[in-house]
Amino acid sequence: MSKRMVIFTVSVGQGHHQVSKALQEEWEERGYKADIVDIFSYMKKRTAFNMKKAYFYSIYSVPKLWDWTYQFTNCKAASWLLSPLLRIWWKKLLSFCEQESYEIIVTTHPLASQIGLMIKKNLSHKPKLFAVLTDFSTHCLSISKEMDAIFVAEKAELEKLRKKNPQCTFYSYGIPLRKKWDEPVEKELYQKKLNLPFSKKVLVIAGGGRVFTQRIKL
Repeated sequence: MSKRMVIFTVSVGQGHHQVSKALQEEWEERGYKADIVDIFSYMKKRTAFNMKKAYFYSIYSVPKLWDWTYQFTNCKAASWLLSPLLRIWWKKLLSFCEQESYEIIVTTHPLASQIGLMIKKNLSHKPKLFAVLTDFSTHCLSISKEMDAIFVAEKAELEKLRKKNPQCTFYSYGIPLRKKWDEPVEKELYQKKLNLPFSKKVLVIAGGGRVFTQRIKL
């Protein structure tokens, strides 16, 4: 019988999902049955729709509001404010994890980390809980001494976090990448598929929501 684990992701962009896919592929090679769960799929549909709509609206239309929200929630007090809501909004996910009896929970987003902490606290069995950060800076909602380990992208960030949070266990292994991204591809084929000009250079900037709040003139 395969060992069971679940990866919590959030459907607000591809970064968290692609890291989840990379982790799934790696853990399944190691003999685990790894499920990926979008936490929004276990909320009431209207609530999930409104949350995602507000997220994308603030990023594209009012980026300063998005940045303010990020900074406001980037503190320990935010977890206390969120705590009463988590069990209400994600009651179905708690029941699902109780039923599935996962041995390991991995989170790839600060909100998913808070849900993972709530679920671990309320399950009759106690799975291992790991946070894998998909950004180069660390949001406070991903940090807790109740995490079995927290994986960050950069060694400089690792040393800073260890000094600030000695009660937590941190590791630095970079951001997980899918193995298929190392496979050679035909450049012209993807230019055609993505409708990119053949005669011009193409610059790709990958930076998540904060790219929109801190635009740089190139």
